[in-house]
Amino acid sequence: MSNEIQTSFTRSCHTNGNVARGGRPDPNLGAPRLSAQAPIVQSKRKKTSDELIQEGVLPPRPTLKTYEELQELGICKKYPDLSPDAPKEYHEAPDLESLFMPNIVYRCEKRKWRETCEAILSEIKEDKRKAKAERKATRKEEKKAERKQRMIQEQVITQCLEIDTAGEIAGEVKESSLTGDVK
Repeated sequence: MSNEIQTSFTRSCHTNGNVARGGRPDPNLGAPRLSAQAPIVQSKRKKTSDELIQEGVLPPRPTLKTYEELQELGICKKYPDLSPDAPKEYHEAPDLESLFMPNIVYRCEKRKWRETCEAILSEIKEDKRKAKAERKATRKEEKKAERKQRMIQEQVITQCLEIDTAGEIAGEVKESSLTGDVK
């Protein structure tokens, strides 16, 4: 069904286009259209950072910790509790450090993690580049050696042919001297 639609669409396009420009209708109307299609490149899919983390290539992502967890880790100071005789405003005031410190620490850890990942990935990329350059140099040397070998073989063959032709000429000269024919 879709092929019929394609053919009729193609037919109408060819007919309308050619006739509208003053040309003749296409004699191949109704024939299936064979168009050149570029080959589809199957490139290797890039791995995500999560896949690289699972493989152990990259370190695990940092997590947002609570203020209490940061205190246990020794990152945030433990302030003594306010004394009961402290002013009421102090007791009711929000603790800004407990509000902002976890996010600040998380952002710092995230930045360090990104820098570490970039360094690891650039190192891997550099290793791949070096390996590719080594393979290329090896192939170049192999081709050079093959070319040299071919040249040597060709020289040997030409020398053998020269010897054979020289031998044939010498043989002809001997025969002609024996028979008395001079060529």
